[in-house]
Amino acid sequence: MTKTALWNRAYAKIFERYGNEPDLTIVNRFLSEKQAFGQFDCITYFDIIAKLREEIREKGEIFIGKSVLGSCFTAYLLGATDENPLPLHTYCPNCKKAAFVAFCTQPDVTEMPYDLVGKPCEECGEETYYDGFDVPFETYLPYVKKGVEFHHGNYRELYDEIRSHMTPSLCELAEKCKEMERRTGVSMDRIYLGDRDVLSHFCKGDFVGFRSDEAKTLNQMAALAKPKTYGDVLKLLCLGNGTQTWKRNAEELLTARKCTLADLPATRDEVYMEIRNRLKFNRQYETGFAYEVANRARQGYYFEHGMDGYTADTLRGLGYDEWYIGYLLRVRYLSPKALSVEGLKYHIILAWYGLNFPEEYRRMEEPLE
Repeated sequence: MTKTALWNRAYAKIFERYGNEPDLTIVNRFLSEKQAFGQFDCITYFDIIAKLREEIREKGEIFIGKSVLGSCFTAYLLGATDENPLPLHTYCPNCKKAAFVAFCTQPDVTEMPYDLVGKPCEECGEETYYDGFDVPFETYLPYVKKGVEFHHGNYRELYDEIRSHMTPSLCELAEKCKEMERRTGVSMDRIYLGDRDVLSHFCKGDFVGFRSDEAKTLNQMAALAKPKTYGDVLKLLCLGNGTQTWKRNAEELLTARKCTLADLPATRDEVYMEIRNRLKFNRQYETGFAYEVANRARQGYYFEHGMDGYTADTLRGLGYDEWYIGYLLRVRYLSPKALSVEGLKYHIILAWYGLNFPEEYRRMEEPLE
């Protein structure tokens, strides 16, 4: 299938999922990605990933591509990722309508779809659910520009190439979930990702299902940050996936009470979106400055070279406090949000198995003699 045909197919998927009159936010996001990615061959990559995922799913296994795919709405439409990067919204599977929301029900916390319970649809009465992890497509740009050009031959020959783009730690985590599925007979798909019992354990610092070193670090983070929601836990995972985002940085800021966990930009995506939104509030509609700051923070540029006076003064002019600038100066690497979103999903699933089937979980974790 040609690239043009694939883009047309992805566009048609919008109407299949969101009805004949989708919200402009949805169509605009797709067209923005098409404009940004169209000259590259990533649409072919998305299609191949989707085909491989379907083949492997039919065998009862899991295939996880590079988790930054979760920032691409086009990849979601084609089935290359399960994570929807659109802004937070309710979705009615019967009416196929999405209603976007911009609110937080609790002060000083971060919320995500797992924290919110849908209400009956106003039009048909069907139960709605929350979706959308609010990840900008700009996160994917650095990967697109150095991506592989695919030629239309036997796509099975590209399998090893695709596997090199997978995230090993997530694959290992997903395999543990599949093993627990086999041991318990309870399908992963039946597990409610908003489970309150799992959240309670995470918020208390009991990170069931995490590796011991990860659990120890997250326990220390939770003791200081006091997470209340899955969105807060996601923030902790994001901070943990970065380099010098927590130690000698966020940890000191929270201890000194200069900010809250919700204030901290734990990923490159959050840096970009926060600056972009402040620019729009000031009637600056181009996003170049926001992308430049986020990308330099991602790479640790400010840590290595410092921040020039113009950038620092512009951030102050946008209302940022000195702690925020200092935070960016100390960051050595900012991870993509999509990485932690997918990781949190599998950690919730594994924790649910661990809490509800402790014997089976213990036996799975026992080392082979």
